[in-house]
Amino acid sequence: MGVEIIVSALVGAWIHSAWPLSWTFSFSHIAVGAVLIAWCGWLGRRCLHPRIIRMGLLMLATGIAMLSAPRVSQLKSPKRYEGRMWTEDGRTAVDSTGKTWRLTSKQAPNRMIHGLFRCEPWPKPLFEGGFDPQEVWRPKGFTGQARYVLKFNEREIAPSFAIRLRRHWRAYIGQLKWSERSQSLVHALFLGEGKGLDKDLKRGFQALGLAHVLAVSGFHLGMLWFVGQWFNAYVPYRFKRLGDLALILGMWLFVAFIGWPTSAIRAACMLSLLSLLRWRSGRPKRFSALAWTVWLMLMYRPEWWQDVGFQLSVLAVVGILWARLPQADWPKYLQGLPLSIVAQWAVLPFCLLYFHQFPWFFLPANLLCVPVLLALYPYTMLAIVLRALDVGIPFPEEVLDAMASIPDGWQWGQRFPGTWGMVALILTSALGINSWRQRHWLGVVAAAAVTLVFMAESGPIQGQGGILLTQNRGMALLQWHGDSARVLATKGLAKRDYIWKFSVNNLLQQKGVKYLIVKELKYKSFPEHVRIWADSSASHWPEPKSIRFTSEKL
Repeated sequence: MGVEIIVSALVGAWIHSAWPLSWTFSFSHIAVGAVLIAWCGWLGRRCLHPRIIRMGLLMLATGIAMLSAPRVSQLKSPKRYEGRMWTEDGRTAVDSTGKTWRLTSKQAPNRMIHGLFRCEPWPKPLFEGGFDPQEVWRPKGFTGQARYVLKFNEREIAPSFAIRLRRHWRAYIGQLKWSERSQSLVHALFLGEGKGLDKDLKRGFQALGLAHVLAVSGFHLGMLWFVGQWFNAYVPYRFKRLGDLALILGMWLFVAFIGWPTSAIRAACMLSLLSLLRWRSGRPKRFSALAWTVWLMLMYRPEWWQDVGFQLSVLAVVGILWARLPQADWPKYLQGLPLSIVAQWAVLPFCLLYFHQFPWFFLPANLLCVPVLLALYPYTMLAIVLRALDVGIPFPEEVLDAMASIPDGWQWGQRFPGTWGMVALILTSALGINSWRQRHWLGVVAAAAVTLVFMAESGPIQGQGGILLTQNRGMALLQWHGDSARVLATKGLAKRDYIWKFSVNNLLQQKGVKYLIVKELKYKSFPEHVRIWADSSASHWPEPKSIRFTSEKL
């Protein structure tokens, strides 16, 4: 019943997002959904085709239940807010009504700011398929973006217990007298705080396919769970359930300590359900635990289905479980080999869709580099203990130097799969993992070869075309031909280097553009019908074939 529950939860989350209604926050929909799913399971057993009927009933029931789920309202038009806002971190603030806002400028964390704020809706993407802030921040619970116009008063508020613990942790690490680069890596490994990591170091982790180590997720919670299970093996049988409960409590305290990231919530929820389901049958039902985890998380916040981290973490676990890993017939020191291959294969299509790159050496990196990084955990704890005894030990800077020196050529970049390319990659990945499940190694090799072919076909395609863009009062025409592109923009928009260096970078890479020229053009030099369009509410006009600028040639 696990597959039906996952599919019904995803369909229900889509139904939730398709109807833009507002509801009062309540957990009643979780109870309603549980009753409806129980009814569907009972009714499905009485039908001639129970699996098909049960699937349809589960989708209907979950969709009905999720329609009453709490919704994160989105701001439609700018407004002014005068009152108090509480900053949770440098870019997150909560107003007196409980709405969460993304601050346009970084502020001091744990502050109460009384002032006048301008709240704005998310800016529209510059072009179709471009970066859309709403898709990124809405699943995280943000209503819109805000900036302060005038501050009346500002004072520090008492931080939460978890924040105070994190401050003490940073203070302990600071006393080790390690370099800032070393401390940022330690904070990323222990707390999942990768924002302060050195750019070259972060690029090295991405090139090796080790970015999952820097974000606290199932990788970290799984290690904690297995260590706890190892200790629990020495507990008397009558106290084993108390040991499981202590381990579950410890995992959730750790999730609260690091700030409730989505991937860690998913892992803690699944491992908790895995422990509880084992009490019933004595054998862990891993796929059932994952199914109910996805269902509970999406019932709590349906917007999470659009979160990239949630998608990748669930896909990786689904691939591992479907391939029936780990394999008992493999030596223990090689168990990480199939886990790395299948997890990377399961998330491959969506990694290419979101990040447009593939790490060539992910397999040796996970086998050789991950143990070294794992050794930093006991090494750091040993350094803290020795520091209390006035004994200092250095950080192995050679590890950081090696990671920062990874060349860009170690990853296959500029992959832009289209719609049919994504379909083909998903199908070949699914067939390959299913062949692994059945231990048909010839099918695995064939699926891997076809996957590489489709990846090679997803590279940039050079051509010619153009698009009209508007932002605020500015207007621009972006044209490309072969490996070159030109921007003709009004004065204010032409000077916004961030747009031409970053915002349209993926679009130009997809078109195979290597050279870009930005030139200013007066507003009156644009054709009249283009100026009329720019004054409308549209944000982009694709393929303006009727536009000609005889005075400027590409």
